[in-house]
Amino acid sequence: MADPTAHSMYECAILIVDDDDHDRAYVAEALCRAGFKAVFQANLLKEAIWMIEHRRFDLIMTEMILPDGADHAIIEKLMSAAGSQSPIYMALTSINHPSQRVEWFRAGIVDLMLKPIFTEELIIKIEMHLQRQVAYQMLAHYHDRVSAELAAARHMQHALLPSDDDTNALIQTHGLRIDSLFLPTAEMAGDLWGMLAFDNHKIAIYSCDVVGHGVAAAIQSFRIHAMLRELAPCSDAPDALLHALNNKLCDLFERGQFATFFYCVIDTVHHTLHYASAGAPSPLLYSHSAQEVKYISGAGLPLGIRRNHVYEAHALPFHAHDTLLLYSDALIENDHCDETRLMEWVDDYVQYGVVQTGQNLKDYILKTLANPFMPALEDDLTVVCVVRDG
Repeated sequence: MADPTAHSMYECAILIVDDDDHDRAYVAEALCRAGFKAVFQANLLKEAIWMIEHRRFDLIMTEMILPDGADHAIIEKLMSAAGSQSPIYMALTSINHPSQRVEWFRAGIVDLMLKPIFTEELIIKIEMHLQRQVAYQMLAHYHDRVSAELAAARHMQHALLPSDDDTNALIQTHGLRIDSLFLPTAEMAGDLWGMLAFDNHKIAIYSCDVVGHGVAAAIQSFRIHAMLRELAPCSDAPDALLHALNNKLCDLFERGQFATFFYCVIDTVHHTLHYASAGAPSPLLYSHSAQEVKYISGAGLPLGIRRNHVYEAHALPFHAHDTLLLYSDALIENDHCDETRLMEWVDDYVQYGVVQTGQNLKDYILKTLANPFMPALEDDLTVVCVVRDG
């Protein structure tokens, strides 16, 4: 890779390795006249290796027969000394055998110049190679910068999710156990889930999926997270919260953008689950007393499509040992799992899974999906499992 401080190909470092003092000086002088500012010389392989180990070079030109090495040995030792530097290697040689040149190219030489050197051709070749090297350098630095920024943004997005400490505390404060999975397909996701505690017996849990994935969807999920804090006064009424959030997003989203959303309030004193949905995948609810697993409707117009849409609130019992499973559509929209199969897995789990495996429901589902065929995710995946302790 070119020197990170290089601003043009003329600032790239070039090393000439040749035991013929006249040829080496002739090439060095031609390069300096052409405007190259960092031209270095070595007359032996061991000297070249020492120089490479002590500084970075972008291009190395070497005679293929030296007093202390020849052919493949020269190439291998130069490459070993360069390590991860990845300079361009050119051969300077008077050997004009096609089979020999083929072997050099296979060993790592990317170009060669036959002696006697025609300097105009040499300069053109070097400029061509270093232009590509500098372009690659710029692309690599851009990639590194964007990757670092995305990593920071990804960290920020994960920080929006409830922490392990937050979810573990719910066992003591609300008698609820929550296991979750957040798995973006790219660096960032349009999925989001969270919770809002009102007191020691009432808590809201939500799951959101912004259309698309990647940075654009993630930005909208950041906005939704901030809006939910603004809407705290109506957060204990699922239908009112979805109505208010929808109106805000209608002003924010462009045409074609929307978000599915499920929002519920669990009351452990009155043993109820109040919820409203905006086109979310239908959650699964396991009733321990009835020994029944069923889907509850996730129907409703997704958020951000039509202002003043009326969302309907629903109420269901939620007693000891009952379980609620929220998930994004990536879980059921693949070749190996749909709503029917997911229902079967959850039903198997509540009857046998916890006894046989000791796993929580979220891990049981993912292990079943992953064994023997976990598909490559094409969308962000979120799974949230809420279990009420006895």
